[in-house]
Amino acid sequence: MKSLYGAGPVPRRGWSVLVPILVLACSKSPVEPRFPALEIVPAGGDGQYGTAGLELPQPLRIVVRAADSKLPVEDVDVLWEVVSGDATLLGPDVRVTDEAGAAEVSLRLGVSEGEIMISATVAGQSGATAVLHAFLVGTPALTSVEPTAVAAGESVSLEGENFSPVPDQNVVLFSGIRGRVTSATATRLVVDVPECLAPRGSVSVRTSLGTVSSDSIEVSVVSGGPVLSMAVGQHVDLDDPMALHCVRLSGEAGAAFMAMPYSSSTVAAALHPFQMTGLVHAPVLTAPARAGERSFADLTGSGVGSPGSEIPSAQERFEAGLRLEEGTLIEQRERGHHLLSEALPAPAAAPPVVGQTRDFFVYNGETDPSIRFDEITATVRHVGTHVAVYVDNDAPEPGFTDADLQALAARFDQVIHPAVTDAFGHPSDLDGTSRIAVLFTPVVNGLTPREATSFVGGFFFGRDLMPELSSSNGAEVFYALVPDPDALYSDRRDRQQVLQVVPGILAHEFQHMVHYNQRVLLRDGSQDALWMLEGLAQMAEELVARAYEEEAPLEAELFRDGNRRRARLFLERPDTVSLVVSSGRGTLGERGAGLLFLLYLHQQHGDDLLGRLTRSTRTGVANVEAEVGADWSAVLPDWATAMFLDGSAAESDRFSYPGFDLWAFLEDPPPFRVQPHGGSDFERSGSLPSSSLRYFILRPPDGGSLSITIGGAGGGSHGPGAAFGLRIVRIE
Repeated sequence: MKSLYGAGPVPRRGWSVLVPILVLACSKSPVEPRFPALEIVPAGGDGQYGTAGLELPQPLRIVVRAADSKLPVEDVDVLWEVVSGDATLLGPDVRVTDEAGAAEVSLRLGVSEGEIMISATVAGQSGATAVLHAFLVGTPALTSVEPTAVAAGESVSLEGENFSPVPDQNVVLFSGIRGRVTSATATRLVVDVPECLAPRGSVSVRTSLGTVSSDSIEVSVVSGGPVLSMAVGQHVDLDDPMALHCVRLSGEAGAAFMAMPYSSSTVAAALHPFQMTGLVHAPVLTAPARAGERSFADLTGSGVGSPGSEIPSAQERFEAGLRLEEGTLIEQRERGHHLLSEALPAPAAAPPVVGQTRDFFVYNGETDPSIRFDEITATVRHVGTHVAVYVDNDAPEPGFTDADLQALAARFDQVIHPAVTDAFGHPSDLDGTSRIAVLFTPVVNGLTPREATSFVGGFFFGRDLMPELSSSNGAEVFYALVPDPDALYSDRRDRQQVLQVVPGILAHEFQHMVHYNQRVLLRDGSQDALWMLEGLAQMAEELVARAYEEEAPLEAELFRDGNRRRARLFLERPDTVSLVVSSGRGTLGERGAGLLFLLYLHQQHGDDLLGRLTRSTRTGVANVEAEVGADWSAVLPDWATAMFLDGSAAESDRFSYPGFDLWAFLEDPPPFRVQPHGGSDFERSGSLPSSSLRYFILRPPDGGSLSITIGGAGGGSHGPGAAFGLRIVRIE
């Protein structure tokens, strides 16, 4: 093998290449790399309150993304500045965005009370600016509440000091449930008692500005508000950004409820704090429990399962890097830039024949741009209807038999190709052979370091479909590892292991190849969001599994097992996982979320939806909203509800995977780790990434009731852009 210079991107750490590529125009004069038009959106820490000298508990966080595609952009310099107010930035005032497009800074408050404004601006793009706010305040002091015996829905008066004269800035909590402030001065607040309260000996009243809180005063509740009675399967949504909505759930007939806090924000890498509060009211009668078709008792657990943010395998990490590099190449293509091509001459526009040889460039994972591609020679070993199988002339012996390669080609021709093309569309045919080149080469083996815990099995690289680029093969190529029984190129890989792993990767990567053709080559679109790219490719694996499952269930598992493992990992800790991918390259849990989401859309909206999503130039969330005809704020909680309720007595048309048994797919034991509440008052707080969720089971006391609400940090308003909600569904 001979390494050739490939005029590629400036090397970056790890597998991916994210910086803009130095290119040469047709005149061969240098062109300065530049970013597209960018925008900044707040992603955390906005609107915090603090006292003199305090370092704010949450850093100020922003995300830089492309203005058109909304995809995050790495390695952008962000200038932070305190525009007004008394505060100091901690550390350097220029921060560089990470692979999720995020940058953050900490803030220490001074001594002068008032509003503080902090700007974040992209260096060189003054129009890409966001302004975040903080407030330096005195600690509120509560001296009296009148009357001391209150009724749900009536007004009470709070006396004290250091209140805000702006009513909505004051947070008044009755044992964690927020009342509405109707008028305010620095020393007096008039507040409506929450209507969801029930008669009880006492509740603790306190007031706060953000999380800066007063001491509490006890009052009694002498009259309660209405009790909400729901049938199994009915639901209610609490989605007031001010956290002023609450409900009182009935404990009649042994009722049980699923409570699901969620954020439908689409700002990747953002975190949204929440506080969910429940107040139990004593039963007035007893009633037998009522069970649904599926018992939810076996779902309860500590909620401390494996985190959904586990590191992807070598295969997934490497592939994500290629998808991100493709995005950079596509951006260059859109701007009309071209690399000087050193590509090999295109082969004749005729199907290859067995015994014919051809030279290929193969990406080898090196970070040095001068040796990023190996030039290899391979021989055609089998030609099928849609595939030509090549084996590198340097592949170690013993390798594949002719029967092995014939069987692999038959699998592609008879099952993988029709399943993928029927759903997503057809690939390109740049070399005119009407066949995908499947190239088995030890260069792929060498992508995995020795003694690694996982390995790279194969890949497709969109560079091959850009014949104007250097080191492009100008053809549709899938690269795969070879048997290496003597561990010449990496750890030992036997023939059977390779034959087991390659089909699933081939189905996945073939969808990427089709997607690239449909979106980029045919429609001149930009790179799609990573979560959509991976979700669609994982759906290709599922569709191939379905094609096999009736006649060859063991074959189906070759394509389904990886999807199942990722889906289960997500459902163990969905509160750690962003559907819209907050990590840059996508964790295993995020990939599982993407699969389950697109599987839901497919079952809900029909077989042609996957093709419509593929044949679009819209990106990510905008693509989904256009194709399903609904806002993200409605689609996301419906999907999240369906995952929990599918197959139960509480499912409905919206809250299910019609025609698909999700729980059978996931297999026993159930992956959910759900915390039950309702035997006593409770408060649960945490943070959710954008487009994520968490499940709880609520069991009010038989014959009693449970008041429940959800707010942001400290029980106050949700942060700007959090798009937070709480869905409650009766499940028993």
